[in-house]
Amino acid sequence: MYKRIFTALLLFICGGHLAFGQFGPQNTLTINTDEPRDVAAGDLTGDGYKDIVAISSEDGELMWFNNIGGQGLFTAKQTINQSNTEGSTVDLADLDNDGDLDILVGYGVDGNEVAWYENTNGFAAFGPKQIIGTAGTVRMVRAADIDGDGDLDVFAAAQLDDALIWFEHLDGQGT
Repeated sequence: MYKRIFTALLLFICGGHLAFGQFGPQNTLTINTDEPRDVAAGDLTGDGYKDIVAISSEDGELMWFNNIGGQGLFTAKQTINQSNTEGSTVDLADLDNDGDLDILVGYGVDGNEVAWYENTNGFAAFGPKQIIGTAGTVRMVRAADIDGDGDLDVFAAAQLDDALIWFEHLDGQGT
């Protein structure tokens, strides 16, 4: 009885249709990506708009798309690195504690690496790949202050090793 009253009230409030959870049509950023595997969003350029970073699994291409004006318009794909190893996962975090977002990447099968790319100037100019460590078939990477010392540590899911692992951030500067 109460369930019917609640449902009727909900339908009345929402004008006869449920308005929360509706989405518009699909928008495509790029069609020239070889098996995209993971995406992350964050402000890479310091303009207040969420840019998009993606990694492909087939060729390990790490790419980003600049959000222009915050209205869902993006630049063409900009390649950061093409490693030719399977890209599995990507995350954004300020790993060197300089106030901008860096890119954290996990490479599976071929690479078996956890690595990061420094945002060198705060405007999405990225340095070379810096390897944090290795693990068997990395499927997920994230950054968080696991040990409570004020800097971001890195943790990962290593499928082949059947393990959850983490790397302590020793100096707060990305090493």
